[in-house]
Amino acid sequence: MRSIILILLSIIIASNLTAQTYSWPILPYPSGKRVTSGYCAYRPAYNSIVEHFHEGIDIPEETDPLCHVYPTTLAYKVIKIYTLGPDNNLMVKVIHYSDDTSSALSEGSKYIHLKEVLENIYEDSIYIGDPISAATDLYLDHLHFEYRTPSDLANSNNPFAITELQIEDNTAPTLCSLYVDYSRQGDAEVACWEYLGSNFAQYYGTVTGGGYTFLKLGLPMETPWNDWDDPHFIISGNRKVRFIIKMYDASISAPYNYYLVVDTAIVDLSGGSYESDAHYQVKFDGLLSSEYHREETVYHQEEPIVSGWNSQYYRLYPYGTMPSCIIKRLALATENLEEGQHRIRVMVKDYNGNTKTADVHFYIREHDWVDYCRGFKN
Repeated sequence: MRSIILILLSIIIASNLTAQTYSWPILPYPSGKRVTSGYCAYRPAYNSIVEHFHEGIDIPEETDPLCHVYPTTLAYKVIKIYTLGPDNNLMVKVIHYSDDTSSALSEGSKYIHLKEVLENIYEDSIYIGDPISAATDLYLDHLHFEYRTPSDLANSNNPFAITELQIEDNTAPTLCSLYVDYSRQGDAEVACWEYLGSNFAQYYGTVTGGGYTFLKLGLPMETPWNDWDDPHFIISGNRKVRFIIKMYDASISAPYNYYLVVDTAIVDLSGGSYESDAHYQVKFDGLLSSEYHREETVYHQEEPIVSGWNSQYYRLYPYGTMPSCIIKRLALATENLEEGQHRIRVMVKDYNGNTKTADVHFYIREHDWVDYCRGFKN
């Protein structure tokens, strides 16, 4: 019995020695934990900066009262203090430590847009519970925070993987439009599909630019029990199309997880069961250092739809050299589907599990329609 007690005691002591406490990096935060730009959001080229993935999150400053900036762990070691840009705003790079500083963790963080650091904050020094900056405002009115691994901080990670850094959010992302590329990566003829007196033209439009035209399908509020209020269109000719989705999340800018589910069986409009496959899936949980500028593999950047600050279009098919955030990379090859009716479901999930779906129906047409009524007229 004594040996068991000693073992349990040693486990408890060891766990306390290596424990670490995480917290929100801006204190106080009377307005609540807020994020104005999310992890892996698209950033177009501007000034001398090339297009890139947003490698962290942007946290708006607090001005009443003014905020302190703290490392997200209780104990930390300052690795480097940089001066950035023409306005000389500061970036502080730290390594995370266990709460008692007995061990360094294989992770760290960066804090950018500081106007000053405390006078007693030095490089290569370890601190417990101390802020990096005094109560002050921030350049560009926000703190850019990055959570990184391993110990050299080479790789960028989703900060919301840490429970204490998650924000309260009960609102699902918004699915705006589904774009059908039938002339650039695709090769097909498309048309609005109307049958049995139903009118789907209200969801049907086009967008043209750079010598290409895409089909633009509006996505109404999803009613899974009703297929008659979904967009419908016809694919014919060489039948090769590729899909791009426009969506956003008002609270964090970049959705955490999105994917394309495909029903490869002909749809049973009477409500029969479907056999579905996830063909393409992206999850923004981490990027290797070599992947920061591969956003063209995730965000569509060519005419007629070009991703930008306020318009971000996500590919729903593999493209180029694929980064680690693309975890399912099977293209929906519409050119290989059998003739008949099919359905796709686009799904997007944010960091807190709020999910939005949208259904789109299409008919693969290989042969001319047969007018049976006219055929039997005589």
